[in-house]
Amino acid sequence: MNANAEIEVRPPPSMQILNSADDFMIAKLSKNLLVSVWATSGHEELGQLVRAMEMMAASNGDVVSTLWLKEGTPPPQGESREVLVDMINKTNGKVLRMDVIASGSGFWIAANRAAAATYRLLGRGFPIYYSDDYAGATSRSGELGGRSATDVRQAFDHMRATIGA
Repeated sequence: MNANAEIEVRPPPSMQILNSADDFMIAKLSKNLLVSVWATSGHEELGQLVRAMEMMAASNGDVVSTLWLKEGTPPPQGESREVLVDMINKTNGKVLRMDVIASGSGFWIAANRAAAATYRLLGRGFPIYYSDDYAGATSRSGELGGRSATDVRQAFDHMRATIGA
């Protein structure tokens, strides 16, 4: 076997891809657990997340969402910020928790942490949390969303490998 061959990362059972492009992927892991990987903060792409959150909130409530930000992904600006504020207004009270996990270090980490805190304030307690604790965030998501932490990590591994994040 070639030591340099890529290992395929399989998605966990019953993972449903809701939307995917070169720089983002959104998937549903259970009736109320949404996971996504981002290498963009564009308003059109974030609009896909908003629609997925609204759909899940309307049908199930108590949505748990965990986002992985690729290192170097800037925080939302302009129209993207408006899209997120709109999502907060439409889903507040139906979202149990939203974790934002960012990889790397430095300026973008600090900028995204500040953005998450701002959205929490704008949403009057919207449960958005910034985390650099991958294990803790995926464990919480799995527990609240009815899946194992292993399933959540496997989903992220598959999604990150798929879009190169």
